[in-house]
Amino acid sequence: MYKHIINEERHLINYLFYFEKKSISQIAQNLKRNKSTISRELKRNSDEFGT
Repeated sequence: MYKHIINEERHLINYLFYFEKKSISQIAQNLKRNKSTISRELKRNSDEFGT
């Protein structure tokens, strides 16, 4: 069953990746999500400068 990323998770992903400098693997493990889900979320929500 597919579970959508909720806004709180989306903000947490961005915070952990850009401010805490956590790896995609670390974030995925923390949120109990697949690494590809985290990667897609970061790509989907980055601007033209990659942030």
